Amino acid sequence: MTEEWPIASPGPAQADRPGDRALQRGGSRLSTVTSDFFLDPVERLTEQERALMTAMLHDLIGSIADDLRVRLPDDLAQACEVEEAELVGNLTRAGLLKSEALIRALLKQATTSGIADGAGGEGIKPLLHQWAADDDSDVAAAAMALILARSRAKDRFGRFSMDLNELARDETERLVHAVAATLAAHCAGPADSALADAAAELVERCGEQPRLEHASRRLAEALKAAGRLNHDLLVTLASRGEAALLAEVLALKAQVRTTDAWELLTGGGSAFALLLRLAGQPRETAASVLVAGEASFALGDPAAAIERFDAVGEEQADAERRRLTRPLAFRQAQEALDDHG
Repeated sequence: MTEEWPIASPGPAQADRPGDRALQRGGSRLSTVTSDFFLDPVERLTEQERALMTAMLHDLIGSIADDLRVRLPDDLAQACEVEEAELVGNLTRAGLLKSEALIRALLKQATTSGIADGAGGEGIKPLLHQWAADDDSDVAAAAMALILARSRAKDRFGRFSMDLNELARDETERLVHAVAATLAAHCAGPADSALADAAAELVERCGEQPRLEHASRRLAEALKAAGRLNHDLLVTLASRGEAALLAEVLALKAQVRTTDAWELLTGGGSAFALLLRLAGQPRETAASVLVAGEASFALGDPAAAIERFDAVGEEQADAERRRLTRPLAFRQAQEALDDHG
């Protein structure tokens, strides 16, 4: 006799059946695949970005776990050994890695790496070393600080990696404690209190070194004070695929947040053109920068970007600048109201 599925909604016991769970997982996967299938190709991660972000995430979680274990007594540290992949799996299933702040930081590192590779890999390294020997002591110190910060942002193979210092303080605290709690669940013995204390100590230590973004901003400010933020510098940064420092320079000129400048810089030709307009650049400079950065920044047709630049008047630029100076939460609420209000 063939078993019939009940018409009524299953009770708790029925909902726990493996078959039901498999159906639920299947439906969830179909929903995810459907969303991905219809996603705009421009917005979809490339295989290289996905692979790099995954590698950086695993390295980050592994380094946090290692930093936590070294703060434990030897016997307890040995009792808390667990494979990196298992930690990442636990955190993923618990939804503890589904954070916009974390994904944004990983994506920025992956994008920076991709742009640098597209520019030939060397990027601005020779220029940084030249600035480190500059007669202007502020420029020299800022350039050396950025060189050191970038060296910490790469692994032993020279690949971009993710460091805790690249995350905002609240995201650092959230992620470190998430790893600590997950690690505690694998320890052969009670370790909750020791790992919670180790996590708090690690979070405090993270504020001791300047973040890579801060080092880039410091150099941009030093160059501005020295009167170096000119046409030639912008074209040089664009031609060498120097995304991070170019975003800082244009953010200073446009008087907007670095995060907003970065989104415009990496948002395609029209968005890049808008950023140049917000930064008050003359048409000649804007055209030169767009042509110089065409290949590295995947800008498409520079002529179309220049048309976008020409189409934005001063009044529209001022309105956009005012919008970008409002708190992000306020802007997100306005966008939600526009979409659903």
